[in-house]
Amino acid sequence: MGDISVAHCSSGFTYIGLLFFIALMGAALVAVAQVWHIQVKRDKEAELLFVGNQFRRAISLYYERAPGGLRQYPKQLNDLLQDPRFPNVQRHLRKLYIDPMTGKAEWGLVRTPDGSILGIYSLSEDAPLKIAGFSGLDAGFADAINYREWKFAYMPADARGAGGATAPGAMPGVPPGAMPGTKALGAMQPGAPDQAQILELEMAARQPGCRAQRARALEACGQTGGASKDCINAASRRYDECLSGGGLAGQ
Repeated sequence: MGDISVAHCSSGFTYIGLLFFIALMGAALVAVAQVWHIQVKRDKEAELLFVGNQFRRAISLYYERAPGGLRQYPKQLNDLLQDPRFPNVQRHLRKLYIDPMTGKAEWGLVRTPDGSILGIYSLSEDAPLKIAGFSGLDAGFADAINYREWKFAYMPADARGAGGATAPGAMPGVPPGAMPGTKALGAMQPGAPDQAQILELEMAARQPGCRAQRARALEACGQTGGASKDCINAASRRYDECLSGGGLAGQ
C-alpha cells in the first residue's frame, strides 16, 4: 500500500509540474506574440512614413515643375504617375503605394478649396506607437491619437513665409482650412503668401488650447469605463474642428 501511495503522489506531482510547464510556455508564447505584434506595427509605421513622404515629394515635384510657370496641385493621384500637363511621359511617383496600416490602396486626401490634392493620409483609426521624435515636415505628427492625423501634405515655401519656415506649433505641410472634415478658411494662393502666413499663425495660436481640449476629452473617455474607439475618434474630430476655427468647447 505504501508503494502505491508513493506512486500516486509522484504521478500527482508530475501532473502538476506538467501543468505548470504548460502555463509557463503559454505565457512565454503570449509575450513573444505581443513583441512580434509591436515590431510588425513599428515596421508598418516606418513604411507609412516612407510612403507618405514619397507622396509628399511627388506632389511637390508636380507643383514646382509646372509648364509655363502655372503652378497647381494634381487633381487626382494618377496624375503623379503620368503628368497630363506634358506631351511626353513625366512621372513624379514610381507607383501608387498601398497604405501599410490598412493594406488597401485607398488613401484619405487633403484637398485645397478648389478640390486639388496637396496631401494624403492613412484611413487607419489605430493609435500610433510612435508619438515623438519626428523631424522636418513630420514634426506635426507628435502626440497624434490615430494615423489619420499623420497628414503628408506639401505647402510651397512661398506660401509658408520667408525661408519656408513654419509657424511654431502649426502643422507642417498642411495649410489651414485644407484639412479633411473642416471648412476652408481661405484659398491658398501661391501669389498671396501674406494671407497664408496670417492663417497659419492663427492656427498656431489655436493649437495649444485645442490640444488641451483634446487631453480633457481623452481623460473623460477613460473615466467612462475605458476609452472606446468611438470616444477617441470623436475627440480627434473635435480637435480638427478646433484647429479649423470651430472654437474651444465651452466658448
